[in-house]
Amino acid sequence: MIKKQILTDVGQHDEWLGSGYFNSFPGKKFSNTIKLRLLKCRAIFILGLTCFCSSVVFAQDTFEHSMALKFDSLLNSQSTAKHASGSEIVLYPDDAPSSLMSPTGFGGSGTYIYGGIGGTYPELYTDNKADLILFGGLSFGDPAKIVNVAIGVNVTDVHRFSDFSANLNISRQLPRGSSISIGTYQLLSNPNQTDSEGNTFYFAFGHAVQWARSKTPGLSALSYSIGFGTGRFLYKSPNDVDAGKGKYGTAVFCNVSYEIIRHVNLNAEWYGTNMGVSAGIRPFKNPLSICVGVDNLTKYSGDKPSMVFTIGYPLSVKRSTAK
Repeated sequence: MIKKQILTDVGQHDEWLGSGYFNSFPGKKFSNTIKLRLLKCRAIFILGLTCFCSSVVFAQDTFEHSMALKFDSLLNSQSTAKHASGSEIVLYPDDAPSSLMSPTGFGGSGTYIYGGIGGTYPELYTDNKADLILFGGLSFGDPAKIVNVAIGVNVTDVHRFSDFSANLNISRQLPRGSSISIGTYQLLSNPNQTDSEGNTFYFAFGHAVQWARSKTPGLSALSYSIGFGTGRFLYKSPNDVDAGKGKYGTAVFCNVSYEIIRHVNLNAEWYGTNMGVSAGIRPFKNPLSICVGVDNLTKYSGDKPSMVFTIGYPLSVKRSTAK
């Protein structure tokens, strides 16, 4: 079976409030003054606990971002507005997935663990079979100060829990709502279980349009990315070659995403060997991200269009704030 490697995003600073009320009691009898001090201690403790708990929050995420089926799709939803100078606010992409089959220039932000599942139906060149993939990973680092690094693992044979491969994404924010990322897919993959030739390496540039404000304050409703890569972006599958569709794709990929309503994006992309459209959704206040679409819309590769989906969720996160 040819396994389809699907390409699939506001931190708080800790504040601990100290107290000077922990004194020993001079006698057995509790005076009104001591009772008042105890009440103050309790109030300060509760306030400090609240501040701490609010600092360990779920990521806004992508893919973002990020993959994992396209793991940076879960990661790239990390977008936060930041002040460039004075009162000027730089917008970054909104918090819904912005692509399904191709990388974006935006990576994650902060430290968190993420996981999810994705799939396609029907799988190409098969008799209406479905294909699933599991993914998980770790994101850490501040892309505004240095870089963000996201490391992911894929399980391409879900039924047997085998055929593992690895992903890596390194991203850096640029001025004026732009960002770049470099990465790789399918490291250590089984050559008999993938539809691309060898490992995939890529570079992507992304930009959030500053005049297109999202319905979520401080974010952009319109973003795009363009890049180039090897592997799955350059080579078509062996079945494509046998079908006379040629060996090479374009190596160049691009995607554009527009927010049609709050937390819902409409995405279109060219991923080197074909074209796809999708909807990226953040349906709840928690960071659950869903992306559903159709790929192989042209006859450039594949034998039929396929439905594709990803569902991703950051399991645990302590965010850093881009400054």
